[in-house]
Amino acid sequence: MVFVAEHCPDKFKWEYMHEPKQKEGDHGMKKLLSNENPFILANTKELLAQSGIDCSIRNEFIGGASGELPHFELWPEIWVLQDEDLERAQAIVEEISDNSRIEEWTCNFCQENNADSFEYCWNCRKERPASQL
Repeated sequence: MVFVAEHCPDKFKWEYMHEPKQKEGDHGMKKLLSNENPFILANTKELLAQSGIDCSIRNEFIGGASGELPHFELWPEIWVLQDEDLERAQAIVEEISDNSRIEEWTCNFCQENNADSFEYCWNCRKERPASQL
């Protein structure tokens, strides 16, 4: 969606310049995700594309309207182009944002908990046992 601002006394009037093109049989796009970090959205969009889901990032360059519109309304958004892809896209986003998979391992020497990404104990600097890889 692209907006154009037309200056009126004491306010701005926002109008649509054009609507996104839809393929035949589409019932419209569905908003999937909004995030202030455009890199997260770009990575998510790439993962969705690799899964065969057509999507688009909106509000990438609307930051110039900051101050006239609420900050959260200016965050970039991912929109799924096909209604039938929405559930699959939601499942992919849920899977990649699931932080419960982050595990810790316990050092056999000092019993300190370490993040799964550590190969050495941060406390005693002993190597992670092969049995905990």
